[in-house]
Formats: sequence, C-alpha cells, structure tokens
Amino acid sequence: MNVSLKEKLKKQPPNWRFPDHSGLCERTLDCLQLSVKEILEWQHQRELIKVFLNPLDCTSTGLLLRRKQPVLNQGWYITKNDSIPFEYFKHKVQSEVKQNGYCLIFFNPYHMPFTNYYERYHLKHWSLVIDLKTDGLVLVDEAGKKPIFEQFLGEIPWEALEQNWEISAEFGFATLAQNNVNTNWDDEFTYMIQQSVNQMQQEGLQHLQNFVSELKRTTHHQIITNLETLEFDVHYFRRLRELWKNAIHQRVIPTPYIQPGWIEEIHHLCNTWSLVMGVLMKWKRQPERDYRSKLLGYLKDAIQSETDLITEWANMLRSEKDE
Repeated sequence: MNVSLKEKLKKQPPNWRFPDHSGLCERTLDCLQLSVKEILEWQHQRELIKVFLNPLDCTSTGLLLRRKQPVLNQGWYITKNDSIPFEYFKHKVQSEVKQNGYCLIFFNPYHMPFTNYYERYHLKHWSLVIDLKTDGLVLVDEAGKKPIFEQFLGEIPWEALEQNWEISAEFGFATLAQNNVNTNWDDEFTYMIQQSVNQMQQEGLQHLQNFVSELKRTTHHQIITNLETLEFDVHYFRRLRELWKNAIHQRVIPTPYIQPGWIEEIHHLCNTWSLVMGVLMKWKRQPERDYRSKLLGYLKDAIQSETDLITEWANMLRSEKDE
C-alpha cells in the first residue's frame, strides 16, 4: 500500500454515478458504503459485494418508507463515537487521519450548507476524510454541493462543521476494522436469506402495505408537498434490491442458491421499483398533474413482487431443510 488514500483519490477521483467493474455505484450503495468501498479498494480488498449485501426489510411511518441501516459482512465492522464535544471530535479526526490515512465522519446534513441535503433531509449522513488542512479537512462526499465539491472531493473549514454541530442531532466519527475470525460466505448468504424471509413475513410486507394505504388516504396537496422526500426514500429503499440484482450479475451467489425462480423475481422487482421512481420524478416535474393512480398501480405491483420473492426464498429454504 505505497500510495496514500488521498493520493489515490486526488489522482483518480471517485465517479460514483456510474457502475465500477463490480457494478457498484450510488444506485446500489449508500453514503457509508461508498466511503467504505474507497477504503477497502485502497487496501486491495476484493469481492466487495459480499461485504455490502444485506437482508431485505421494510418499515414505514405515515409517508416515510424506511429500511435498516446497512451492516458490513466478511468480518468488517464500524465502531462509532457519537454525540461528542466538537473539540474532541476534531482532535480524534486529526489523529485518525494522521495514523490511518482516513477517517469516517457522520452528521445530520440538514444543518450543513456544504451538502446537497442542506435544509432538505434529516438523516444520518456519512463522509470520508482523506486529508487535513490548516483550517479544515478534505472530504469525499456523494452529496457534496458544487462548486465546493468537484468530482465528490471538497475542502471544508472546521468552522463549517462547528457552527452547526450542536443542533445536528447525530454526529461523530467512526473507524473501520476487521476481526480475525474466518467467515464463510455460504453461511453468511444463508443467514441473509433467512433474515430476509423472517423480516419481510413478520412485518416488512405489512409495513409496505401500510405505506401504500397511507398514500391512498393522503390528499393531492400533501403528496405534492412530500414528493421530494418520497423520491429520496424510494431511491434509498430500492438500492438494496438493486444490489441483490447486481450480486446475481456478478456471480456472487453461492451455487446451491442459484435458482431461476427467485432470480427472475429479483429482476421483476427492480424493474417495478424503477417504474415507481419514474412516476415520482415525473410528478415532481409536473406537480399540477395527478399521477396518484399510476403511482398506486406500480406500488401494488411492487408489493406483489416483494411477496413473490419472499415466497420463492421461503420455499427454497424449506426444500433445503427437507433434503
């Protein structure tokens, strides 16, 4: 590892808009995963899809559609330090960058003017620190605002973080590590299938139905007001489904689980969520129109596709157990 992470990324800035050789990009990974991806590639780690794949789940509250924060596989994990005084945060970030060549940080971007999420979304957002300046730090951020950021790289003064630190409900730094336990991919994959079936059958599918039912009850004006959030939520929600499809294309699926039934359902599911996204984007451009009927129709198809996929997985697990 002769080249530092900052040298690597400054020479060849990340282009997360388009799939890399493994099909990974902002369509399949969230902000934390994209940052971790850069670190692991720098460390010459391979088969990153195995690190990022997660079980399917779904929760909803009103018009908010959610899934769990992703976890890492293959022995990798994140250790977070949150809700700490700014000066301690600053000291630890400087120490981590000097020692390891990078540091992960997280914050609520709603209060941070240098992001595209400023005054738009309340969420936990992750950014990758790759260098230190006299009065600031260099971030790699998928939501960095132009012209502050160019090709996802931007120099941010410490002051820009400190000014809004206390009102940002969740903030801190994190480190990436790997345990020494040998992991078996077949076992990890089996667990993910089992967890997907359990989580979706127990409450996920019902939460998805509740989300659609809430949309039916919501007035046209309220939907228009929430279109941007709906688009953001659906995009985040479908990322994991797209990652599963990508795992199929990249031949990451263990051989015993390569079965045409669920593989076909994954493709159909991703196509359906793409149609949902398309309607939301169109409606946002034409708020005077009413696309509710079309949106609800595609969401009904999405629920059916999710149900069919989970049924295929449940049957596959049952057949494996009976053998």
